[in-house]
Amino acid sequence: MTMPLEQTINTEPLLTIMGIVAAAWAIIPRTRLLQISLNLSWIDWALTRFALLLANYLTFEPLLSSFNLYYSIGPWLPGLDSASATYLIFVAWLSYVYLRSRFGHLPRSNTKKLKELVDRLIATRQYDELALIIEPQLDKIIQLSDEIHAHNTIQNITNNNDLTNHLSLAHPNICLKLIKTDFVIPTDFSDRFIESLIKNTGSQLYLELKHNKQLEHPETANSKRLHIHDNNTLIKELLSDPHLAINHYGTDRATWRAVIYAINNDKTLVDKLNTPSDYYKEKDEYNCPINTSISMFNIMVHEGIHKGYQDHMNIWFFYHLTES
Repeated sequence: MTMPLEQTINTEPLLTIMGIVAAAWAIIPRTRLLQISLNLSWIDWALTRFALLLANYLTFEPLLSSFNLYYSIGPWLPGLDSASATYLIFVAWLSYVYLRSRFGHLPRSNTKKLKELVDRLIATRQYDELALIIEPQLDKIIQLSDEIHAHNTIQNITNNNDLTNHLSLAHPNICLKLIKTDFVIPTDFSDRFIESLIKNTGSQLYLELKHNKQLEHPETANSKRLHIHDNNTLIKELLSDPHLAINHYGTDRATWRAVIYAINNDKTLVDKLNTPSDYYKEKDEYNCPINTSISMFNIMVHEGIHKGYQDHMNIWFFYHLTES
């Protein structure tokens, strides 16, 4: 027995919508899909299932009516039918998912899923993908650091030397956020982060020091204090506040350790420094870890003087530097 023509089930709108969703799913980058899934809670997934169930319920109205399983609350509003209602459900669901993925935050229930994902990306050395996933979630992860999975996620990120080296070069802003947290401060993460910045001459620190030469008061003859630009985030965060630099980040300690290690172990650097060169000032100065360390201490000392900070700042480092 076939249904009357006017009661034939029209699945074309539903299939079209499902095809659009499948096509969008295929072209969205994997990293973005992972970001979206981390922002969605069980409530969001329940709403998604409800929207899909409702769309199928409206599409198969003729079949359900024949079995007295379709409940109607009255006639359709003018201009609406099951096909247009299915389309509206899809638009509403898509708008909701977009807003949740764009402005949502990591739910506490997803911290275990995040930890498993981070562990897998660290094990496979997919550091750039890991950075893209954790950077939008980092503030929320730090906020949830009392939760065991969030706590372990931060610990696994900060305890991996290879990952620290990569982040210091490619994503230093992530490291700057991490070294401010109460959980990370007692560890040696900030030391390894700063040492990596100094050892790698291609790091953002070298670029900032090279282009941050404007004096605070150029009209004063003896002015040596640099004007620290807001866009020089590493200098501003690591050097402009001597109290934080010394007592929380250990900038002074990490700086002299990196330089003394380089002098004692980098034969190429030592040979270059001991060879007379007419090009050091123009070419090699801004790629030299020794000059970088002196520039960093110079900024910290002048900031300390102007802010009245009473501390030796490990200035004895220069004695060991000249000895080396």
